[in-house]
Amino acid sequence: MASHPLAADTDLAEVVASAHEADRATWWKAAVNEQVDEQVDAADTQIRARLAELIEQRLRQQGGDA
Repeated sequence: MASHPLAADTDLAEVVASAHEADRATWWKAAVNEQVDEQVDAADTQIRARLAELIEQRLRQQGGDA
């Protein structure tokens, strides 16, 4: 199983408290896992966008070299 560190500014107590406020039956691990999933999804979007930029830049460079 791969791991992904939480953002340094993530307040897990606040994450769990918010989850319990929305649904008292929420297990703390589920709330933390959801937060990690959201951060991984956000990182994935940023990585894909940056990769697309780099590929486009490289293709422009190769087009100019030809």
